[in-house]
Order: sequence, then structure tokens, then C-alpha cells
Amino acid sequence: MAIASAGTAQGAVANLASASGSLVSGRVLLSPDAGGVRVRGEVGGLVRNGTHNLRLHTRGDCSAV
Repeated sequence: MAIASAGTAQGAVANLASASGSLVSGRVLLSPDAGGVRVRGEVGGLVRNGTHNLRLHTRGDCSAV
């Protein structure tokens, strides 16, 4: 798969929907930034003061067990 050259994308939106028994949902905005990608948004359904991570997948549906 070819990777787009820097500066070609204006941004992207990822809508987070609960799946596989999870209560997590929200919306994340991705936009180009100097040297990388800026990720910002609102995510609900997480445990307060817990440790969480963010994974990016090539497919939008990761609900399979």
C-alpha cells in the first residue's frame, strides 16, 4: 500500500461506537501537524483515572472476538 505524501490530507474523523460489550463511544478528529498527526476528541465510557490506550487499525470494524 502506498503512503500519501505529507500535506495531502486535510484531516479525518473517527466515530467510536461500542462493540463486543464495551461501553466506550465518542468521536476523534485527526489532522496533520508539524512532524506528525494531531489527535483530539471526546471519548466516553472509560473508567475514570484508569489507564487507556489508543490503537489505529486499517479497518473500521474491530468488533470480532
